[in-house]
Amino acid sequence: MLSRRSQVAQLRRLAREALDAYPLADPELRFIAQGENTTFRVDARAPSGRERFLLRVHRPARHGRNVDPAAAVGSELCWLVALRADTGLVVPEPFRTAEGSLTTMAKSRQMPGRGSAQCCAGWRAVSTPPRPGRCTFAGSVA
Repeated sequence: MLSRRSQVAQLRRLAREALDAYPLADPELRFIAQGENTTFRVDARAPSGRERFLLRVHRPARHGRNVDPAAAVGSELCWLVALRADTGLVVPEPFRTAEGSLTTMAKSRQMPGRGSAQCCAGWRAVSTPPRPGRCTFAGSVA
C-alpha cells in the first residue's frame, strides 16, 4: 500500500499527463485535495483567456467495474454544460481538450487497468454559500 504522499505524487504525474491533452500553455499544477477525486488547481494560459482551472483525477472504476469512466464523467460534464445553458445557476464551465472532448484518460504502471478519467473545468471561486432559493430551483431542474 502506498503512503498518502506517494499516492498524491503518482496522481500528480497522471494529472501532468492529462494536461497535455488541453490547449494550455505553461501549466502550473497545485494539489488541492484527495478524496472521492483528487483535485488540482491549474494556472495556465488558455486560448479563451481564462487562466485558472480545476483538474479532477477520478479513481479508476469509480463508477463501477463495467462502466466506461470517460463516458460516466462525460455525462456529469454534459449536465454542467446544460445547467449553464438552460438555467441561471452558476456552475463551473467544463474545459474541452484540444480534440474537443470533455474528458481525457491517463494510465500509469502503478494503476493497472483501464486508467483514470480526467477532466478540467473553469475555476469557480465561491465567496458566499448559495441562497436557499437557488437550491430549491436546482432541485426543481433535476
